[in-house]
This record gives sequence, C-alpha cells and structure tokens, in this order.
Amino acid sequence: MAKRLREQNVREKIDIIYKLNDEVSALLEEESDEFKKVLDKKAEVRMIQREGKPVEVTTGELLEEVRVTGINGEASGILKQDFPRLFEVAEEREKKNTEMHDYIQKEFGFSFRHMGVADYIKLT
Repeated sequence: MAKRLREQNVREKIDIIYKLNDEVSALLEEESDEFKKVLDKKAEVRMIQREGKPVEVTTGELLEEVRVTGINGEASGILKQDFPRLFEVAEEREKKNTEMHDYIQKEFGFSFRHMGVADYIKLT
C-alpha cells in the first residue's frame, strides 16, 4: 500500500513536470514566432544615437549586437521598443523554465540542466 502511494505521488509530481514543460514549450514556440517577425525586418534601416552622433543601423545589426553583448545592452533596449512581445515572452519563458527547474530540484533532488543517467533512471 505504501509503495502504491509513493508511486502515485511520484506520478503526480511527474504530471506537474509535464504540465510545466508544456507551458515552457508553448512559450518557446511563441518566442520563436516573435523572433521570426524581427528577422522579417532585419534589413530595415533606422537611425540611432551612438556617442552623441546619429548612426544608421539595420535591425539585423542590432540583433547581432544583442547576440554578442547580451540582452541588457543598448541594442536590446532599442529592439524592445519595436518588438516588446519578443522580450516579454522570452522573460516569461525563462521564469517558467526556472519554476520547472526549481520544482524538479525540490521534489527530486537534482538539476535537469545537469541531469545524468542516474537521475533519468530515478524518474522512470
């Protein structure tokens, strides 16, 4: 009886992981769709201020700058103005991913980001 309850409890925990994973996947898909909208406009030229001087850059150049300098750089701030949903969804996905990570860490005692074979076997 106790084993069955334990198995049921583990099954419920795994179902929660599935639910969280589905939510992360849905957000990742939306993020990808939003990113495609940015890519569709990568050739657009815009004027920005750099070191007090107007400079022409393309959306594609700003994307490359974000890739190199990270999400908290100047280029990211410029793109956030035109594509706010992309950044909102990325933040939501990261929060949900962290929620799933923390849940697995708490309930199963390991990080799925560093999951080994023994951890996988523990889940099955």
